[in-house]
Amino acid sequence: MEIIFSHCGRIIIEPMQNITTLIQTMYEVDQGARLKAAAEQSQSGEIGVYHYLIYLIDFTHRQRIRELIEGNGYEALNCLDDETRKKLWLLVQHQDLDVDLQKKCLEYVHFAPEDFAHLTDRVLINEGKPQRYGTQYTVDEKGNETLAEMEDPDKLGKRRAEIGWVDSEKDTDF
Repeated sequence: MEIIFSHCGRIIIEPMQNITTLIQTMYEVDQGARLKAAAEQSQSGEIGVYHYLIYLIDFTHRQRIRELIEGNGYEALNCLDDETRKKLWLLVQHQDLDVDLQKKCLEYVHFAPEDFAHLTDRVLINEGKPQRYGTQYTVDEKGNETLAEMEDPDKLGKRRAEIGWVDSEKDTDF
């Protein structure tokens, strides 16, 4: 096993290429299962086996993300290229059963502003609090999406600007 130093001076035990490949593989498995679950539900109108498989995949990914952090530190994750860090963000975003992991990654991993906003809102919603950046939606029994509760909607643009996120039309319809 190769040992390298991060730009922060910390020793990274696992080569960055291995970390990148692992995150890419986890991302492909995650997205493949979620796409199949959505297709399965749209065809049958019911939750099928792929929805249950997602729980197993998320559990496995949660363990592996924790191992990466324990073995290499958050600095290693910050040394990833932007595309890989975006894939890592999505994997962390799906860890709703481990809010502590989400919060620690939010604190220590340098995600892009829009990813930071999405994960912040996800953590707040998971803690039963109103979201801050207007990125999370709820779905009713009929499948209609509505924006989840949000703190002070009139100041949304200001909060997004403070983190360097330029408003997008996609997440401001409320």
